[in-house]
Amino acid sequence: MTARRRKIPLWKLVGGGAVHAVVPAYLLALGVDGWRFATQTHGGLDLWLAHVPGMSGWFLALYGAVGLGATGLAALADRFTAEPLNTGDQAEAQAAHNLRQALARGRGAFGPEGDAALDRIAGLRPDLGDSATQALLRDLSAMVEAGRGAVQAEDAVSLRELSAAALTRIAAALEQQARDQARQAQDKALVMATYVEARYGEDKI
Repeated sequence: MTARRRKIPLWKLVGGGAVHAVVPAYLLALGVDGWRFATQTHGGLDLWLAHVPGMSGWFLALYGAVGLGATGLAALADRFTAEPLNTGDQAEAQAAHNLRQALARGRGAFGPEGDAALDRIAGLRPDLGDSATQALLRDLSAMVEAGRGAVQAEDAVSLRELSAAALTRIAAALEQQARDQARQAQDKALVMATYVEARYGEDKI
């Protein structure tokens, strides 16, 4: 799986740029203010130095307000342009959750046959990205949640047996999917190996 490069939030770029630019901007403002002071007031250096603290306060207040405003606008832009979580990732995460929940909450609720089926399921490594597997795990989780409370009654023996049989069928279906997927992977590997041999074999080099 190729790792996706993390996108730097715009507000971090704007805020960081404002922090790094404060000293050059202040020096530029000092230069412009000194030139204006000398040409318009014809004051000496001592008068300008007395004027600098007040000008510096105004500059820092204005710069800070502009920087914060720009950073806030950038944060809003990040929020509205944020990429939604990939729906495939969501479905895969939900399938993993369904599997964990069913295994944790189903054991001990449906008798030895049910526990044996859950052990079979726990020993598999289902393809959580496969839509059929996701559907099976969704049904598994729903069945466990619906049945674990209902089968606790003394007169629920038949329901417990029916639920255990359903778990066994789900385990068998997941095992069949695993065999099918393994066979498909082998077929794909064979096709690729045959292609490479045909294209890059010793007689082709």
